[in-house]
Amino acid sequence: RNAELYACTSGIQKAERTLEKRDYDGALRLFKALQKTALSKFDERLALMRQAETYRRAGKLNQAEHILSKLLRSRKDIDREQRAKIAYKHARVVIENNREDQGESLMKQVTQVFPNTIFGHRSFTYLRGRIIARDPAEFATYCQEQYKHNPKSELADNYLYESALIHFRKKNSRDDTIAAGLYKKVLANWRF
Repeated sequence: RNAELYACTSGIQKAERTLEKRDYDGALRLFKALQKTALSKFDERLALMRQAETYRRAGKLNQAEHILSKLLRSRKDIDREQRAKIAYKHARVVIENNREDQGESLMKQVTQVFPNTIFGHRSFTYLRGRIIARDPAEFATYCQEQYKHNPKSELADNYLYESALIHFRKKNSRDDTIAAGLYKKVLANWRF
């Protein structure tokens, strides 16, 4: 077995267990050590992301936001899925830090820029709950705008379906007509 790899993975496991025990100072020390001994830039970013998560859980949202903002500004060697994850987590921290409008705007950017990633889907789901609770019609409009902006994304069917469902639930002939048209688009564009 590769001793260097074992040392790295055992360190990650120890840091994660420490975080789960809510020993935030201990977890930060361990994640910072992992950052210094990282075998690659990817591993270094993961250690930084875990530091941000530790700060978030400890309620130190400014520190978490600072790390995530710095990671987003770094353009080197970050694959699309990891960048989407960083952007999503950054938006969540901004929302938790009582800047909900800014965080929601950032979350919308994640959905727009990374629609074909896991975190694009997560941001859509997160926005769905927030916006529908506030104003279902606003979410229907948002979905229609997103569909027009990116009709080929993996989320396109979701945009159409969610908008149609909101119109359908209004139970009037005008909205039923809109819903029917949107449902037809869903069926015409459906991807399996």
